[in-house]
Amino acid sequence: MFRTQYLLLTLISISCLLLLSGCSSNNTARHMRSIEGNQPIDTESLYQDGIEGKDLSLEMYLLEKGRISQLEGNYKESLKAFNGEIDLLKERELNDDTLPGADINAGSVLVNDNLLPYKARLFEIEMLRLYQAYNYLALGSMEGALVEVRISDYLMREAEKNRNLINFQEEKFRTSETAAYKKTFENQSLIESGKLENDYLPQGFPDKSLPANDLLTRPDETELYLATEPIDNPYNEYPASSDSSHENQNYYFNQIEDANNQSFEDMKDILSKANSSILNPYILYVSGVLHEMNGENDDAYISYKQALLLMPENPYFRQDTIRLAIISDKEYDLEKLKSAYPQDYMQVVATNALKNKGRLVVLYEEGWAPGKEQKFISLGAFAIAYPIYNFTWNEPAPLVIDSETGLLGTTSPACYMGAMALRALQEESKWRIIRQSARAAFKAGVYGSGVTAAAVGTASDNSYMQAAGLMTMLLSQAYNNLSENADLRSWMTLPGNAQIMSKHLPNGEYKLVFSPHNSDLQLKERVVISENKTTILWVVKVANRMIYKCLWPSSTVNQ
Repeated sequence: MFRTQYLLLTLISISCLLLLSGCSSNNTARHMRSIEGNQPIDTESLYQDGIEGKDLSLEMYLLEKGRISQLEGNYKESLKAFNGEIDLLKERELNDDTLPGADINAGSVLVNDNLLPYKARLFEIEMLRLYQAYNYLALGSMEGALVEVRISDYLMREAEKNRNLINFQEEKFRTSETAAYKKTFENQSLIESGKLENDYLPQGFPDKSLPANDLLTRPDETELYLATEPIDNPYNEYPASSDSSHENQNYYFNQIEDANNQSFEDMKDILSKANSSILNPYILYVSGVLHEMNGENDDAYISYKQALLLMPENPYFRQDTIRLAIISDKEYDLEKLKSAYPQDYMQVVATNALKNKGRLVVLYEEGWAPGKEQKFISLGAFAIAYPIYNFTWNEPAPLVIDSETGLLGTTSPACYMGAMALRALQEESKWRIIRQSARAAFKAGVYGSGVTAAAVGTASDNSYMQAAGLMTMLLSQAYNNLSENADLRSWMTLPGNAQIMSKHLPNGEYKLVFSPHNSDLQLKERVVISENKTTILWVVKVANRMIYKCLWPSSTVNQ
């Protein structure tokens, strides 16, 4: 009994230290308010203590630093931070032989998941690659940007290929990601040079009668593999107290899983806005733009087509896929596209008739990605905390682009980042629930030992044993209340949604006015459109501020 009390007191002390140490490390919310208010940020010192100390949230700090530095216009600092995360990822995936997804240490089972190192999810790494491409564009390196989108293309399709195994199991989500990371790093030099093509390409053709996720042809399962064998009994990976059994863990697993499933059921309409947590149509579209600028029309067509399959409602995805099908003589595809989207086809034909035209691409990102919230499920004498997303769906307002000659166009959604994050959380929940059920079994065992001791003490008129049992019960409940905190870490500065507009215009200088729909905000810029060239503008709206960057042609080559 003394040992149990000592253990509990020790754990309470550890939890107190965790609570005290975790308050000062993550100032992301404060930095986001500074960005919204256009207040200067010292990007070089961002998260310096956490990065130099290599604490458990190191990867998150590097992602936040890269994004914030980029929004502040410090592209070199952003490049450095993102490269730091890529180096960590490479070391983790190539050198770590532990079972993917089965992350475990004593603290994560006995205290909470905040004692696990933060590991960026695949959709976050894909956005990192996109933003790294933006850094290279802003610094004048089209070659560097192309390397990033080639890696992103390969990573997405390799992960999707693994994920689409017919016998794929949800709890092995990290296995599919790890196999993709490893293959990407192992073949990086060939991917960068454009000499290695991914064998998983989008199949099928747009059909307005089919939902987007039914348009992707699943590959033959005999051609695919996963890096590790299935887990026969995942609970064996986790320690339990001597007073608990695998049956108890299974009971707690089912209770926690039911609560989690209900939280996702409540968000099912938002989940439907993202067909995949892996394939990001925004990234695919930008990849297509850069491939086309480099004369790689086949690669551009593949990217446009896959973006269209994921979001067929986007008119620019439709028109650019049709345009590349015409340029690349994709006759069979073109017939299908003409049949599905006759108005878009006529629009492309009219655009192709323009003389001396250049291309304007507007990338518009709105708001911040939703943050996670904490929810509790009661399990008798104690409770378990788990992370959820709890936000309402609001259709994104488009960005309206006017010129002195009239309306040029409006942006159209390319990615709902909140929906992708929600789907990613759903996919990763299996391993978290396994850890939580092990934690619940441990706590139940400790509390149960106190109940037993108190009952025996009462029955035998042993006041010492009775008091010791009651003390154990009180300490275990206090420990649970202090230590049970859900892991709410995420890349908070990602956008809430991303939109695009693509327009071919006669060459010349344009006075553009950018204004979010139903908003008094306005941004005025002069933009030059050059014949047979592409101009890429990046506009970010956060709160009542609009941030404008001309990514290409670069105006910051000497920065």
